[in-house]
Amino acid sequence: MYADLDRLTHGKRHTCTAADHVDQARAHLRSAEVNTGMFGSTRAAPNAETVVSRIHARHVRALDDHHGRLTWISEQANDATTSLWEADVAGGAAVRVGDTADRRG
Repeated sequence: MYADLDRLTHGKRHTCTAADHVDQARAHLRSAEVNTGMFGSTRAAPNAETVVSRIHARHVRALDDHHGRLTWISEQANDATTSLWEADVAGGAAVRVGDTADRRG
């Protein structure tokens, strides 16, 4: 079986970077405050605040979810890379032991 460990590592790094970007976006969006005053002093202002507040909170939750998923993918890629590398090293060692035994016999 062939596994391109460099590509897996590269993909893990990209996914980790994407998770960091999402985390920064989430922090930036979370710092924005929605209040009635930003919609002026019309009768529609309180309703606009309610609607925008809900959408704002939904976007923050979506970024939380994206961050969690990207982090999970990055961790899985890291685990897969480590497992495949360890299997490759163990397989190589087994072949070397087998080759040495064949030469003696």
